[in-house]
Amino acid sequence: IDAFLSIIFFLQHSIMVRRGFKQWLGKYMPDVYHSAFYGLTSAIALLIVLVFWQKSPTLIASANGIIFWLIRALFFLCLAGFFWGVKSLGSFDALGVNPLMRYISNRPDKPQQIIAKGPYQWSRHPLYLFVIFLIWACPVLTMDRLIFNIMWTFWIVIGTFLEDRDLHREFGSQYLEYSSRVPMLIPYKIPGNKHD
Repeated sequence: IDAFLSIIFFLQHSIMVRRGFKQWLGKYMPDVYHSAFYGLTSAIALLIVLVFWQKSPTLIASANGIIFWLIRALFFLCLAGFFWGVKSLGSFDALGVNPLMRYISNRPDKPQQIIAKGPYQWSRHPLYLFVIFLIWACPVLTMDRLIFNIMWTFWIVIGTFLEDRDLHREFGSQYLEYSSRVPMLIPYKIPGNKHD
């Protein structure tokens, strides 16, 4: 059941963000509503996962003592990193409200641009990286949690490749230059190092 719930969320989240789906949806709904529709359906899909998730009594591993506190510290460090990434973006509109507000107030859309500051100097997709660490930074590992960790990590990595491909198409040579300097997910290069 947990795997099925995860797949429902993955399909909703990944299909609706693709360009082909946006073009198809544009036949039935003005583009300005797409972000809000995507945010709303994502919230509903996530709520379904949370409500119907089946907790397992099978304990695989449990951290105690200093290891417990190190894992907790990692969790909060990654949470701070996630918010650092959000702040670096300038705005984080998970529910797609900003395009609607600009449309209602008759303000022009802001042009999309590549953000290359904060954690985006180290990784092209730092929010995904922080979420992967957040997923695994849990001191108690039950069977359902292991299923969650593996499936959601796998999905995030695949989604990172798909989003990176979409960004290459959208920004062309500008994103190609950015991707030549900054790793996609794992930050193995020092920012500003011209010798890579």
